Amino acid sequence: MLSRRDLLRISCIAALSVSPAAAFGEVLHKFNAEPEVKDSLFFSRDYFRKIKDFDRSFPDDFMASAEEFAHIRSCHAKIRSVMNYVGYANFNIMNYDEMLKTMGRISRIQGLNAREQKYVEELFARDAAVYGFFGEKVMTSLTDNIDRSEIVKIPRTGHYIYKEAVSTHDKIMKDMRSLTLTSGIRGIVKQLYLFLNKAVQTRGNLSMASRSLAPVGYSFHGVGDFDVGIRNWGADNFTDRFATTKEYASLIHGGYMRIRYDEKNPYGVRFEPWHVKVV
Repeated sequence: MLSRRDLLRISCIAALSVSPAAAFGEVLHKFNAEPEVKDSLFFSRDYFRKIKDFDRSFPDDFMASAEEFAHIRSCHAKIRSVMNYVGYANFNIMNYDEMLKTMGRISRIQGLNAREQKYVEELFARDAAVYGFFGEKVMTSLTDNIDRSEIVKIPRTGHYIYKEAVSTHDKIMKDMRSLTLTSGIRGIVKQLYLFLNKAVQTRGNLSMASRSLAPVGYSFHGVGDFDVGIRNWGADNFTDRFATTKEYASLIHGGYMRIRYDEKNPYGVRFEPWHVKVV
């Protein structure tokens, strides 16, 4: 059991003159070891309000400068052109070098200029804790590849999953035929595009973007996790409504699913009841 002094010490870590990730590392350790830390002073009402109202702006959110937002918009538009050219399935597993080569090879696709490439490198290298995102960085190089020998394409979905996740996927789909795979493997390029897309929608509020999805390099979709949803349910699959369905109840009670980002997670991320934790 943590003492009140320990809880106070944890709650003050963020005020120390260390990097946000280093400061939060001890909090995550305590959080995982001691469930009561979820109710500690560090995880205040304000913290939980942010991940509950993930699509609202807060005064201490990290906002892109005008220059950075210009880079976000231009990189987003150019990377979208690559996605439209290669198709969604290929784009899901494309690596960064392949994207640059495609931009250089296809005349109708405008490539990233030197400054935009530098910005992408800076964005990838930035510690996402400055946004209020405290998840683990699982892909540590901008040029990380998806090993094609370790993945399987799921028919009629446009998505791939890792072979180690196939048994979990197949059990879910066999027992709950109303479900389908809604998002599988996302390589660096796909996650970069999604994060830039969300940053455009939030008009440069990178904290708000990171409450909705992991910044590039931080997504477990790159190393094994996948999303499921109810057939023909559309965007509602990616809302809290999914947690009210019989399918969600079956996933939990059947032992098929472990929630990575629950309603009281310490990572600064909204509740994701559709996200299947594999690794």
